Amino acid sequence: MEAVGTMPKTPSELRGFGVPKGELNPMTGQLSRWSERLGIRALRVVGRTSAGIAAGTAATLAVVGEGFYDIGVIGKAAYDTTSSEDCSCQKN
Repeated sequence: MEAVGTMPKTPSELRGFGVPKGELNPMTGQLSRWSERLGIRALRVVGRTSAGIAAGTAATLAVVGEGFYDIGVIGKAAYDTTSSEDCSCQKN
C-alpha cells in the first residue's frame, strides 16, 4: 500500500515556484515521493493520472479499513481474555 497511498505533504513539500502556499495541493502520493527518491519521473506522471489517483485512493481506504479491522480484533481478544465465562478448554 505504501507504493500508491495518498497522504498530506510534509512542510518541506509545501513549496512552489512563485505560488502561494494556499494555492498548493496539500496532498501527495507515494508514487510522487518514490519518483523523487528513485529519479524516475514516470512514477510521478502515472501518479497524476486518474488511474494513479484512483489507485492511491483505494490503497488509502484499504489501509484505513485494515486499521478498523485490527482494532476490532484487538477488542475481541481483550473481551475474550477478560470474560468470566467458563472455558471449555480446561480439563478437570
